[in-house]
Amino acid sequence: MCAARFQRHILIAVPSYENRVMPRFGQAREFHFAEVDALGGRVVALRLNPLPPSASSLQTIAWLAQNGVQGVVCAGIHPRFQTALYCENIWVCWGYRGEVSSVIQQWLVDGMLVSRQEPFGTIQVYEVGRKKEN
Repeated sequence: MCAARFQRHILIAVPSYENRVMPRFGQAREFHFAEVDALGGRVVALRLNPLPPSASSLQTIAWLAQNGVQGVVCAGIHPRFQTALYCENIWVCWGYRGEVSSVIQQWLVDGMLVSRQEPFGTIQVYEVGRKKEN
């Protein structure tokens, strides 16, 4: 479990291939990093970052943490990767598909979720995995 803390600027990572969200987090070889102004609800900077060539799927998580990533917005992700990310204090919001810029904009419109139901900065504790939707 991790506590989310509110900050003005947050760094999110989107696993990608070219300009699209990679369908599976564990197969990504590059990530778009988006610096987001949380108060203004806008993207300040967006840059493409290739993984080191020898990085394994689990080494990817350490690499994201070393780069200051606070959250991952992705399409699909295995629970073991979710657990590893949460252990690095990186939240995950999954279920997004499409072009990276459109996905980030949709995430902003959705309220900057740190799970499919909870906006960034409003929760105290969240659990691994997607919460059941009623």
